[in-house]
Amino acid sequence: MTRFRRLVARGKAKPKVATAIARELTGFIWAIAQEVSPASQ
Repeated sequence: MTRFRRLVARGKAKPKVATAIARELTGFIWAIAQEVSPASQ
């Protein structure tokens, strides 16, 4: 939330900021998924 507020305060458009943060979070989750091996059944 802090990052969102900071970017909006710098004059960025809210939809663009939300998309940028969502992409960043998606990349973070993807990187974690690449590190974790699938659970064997």
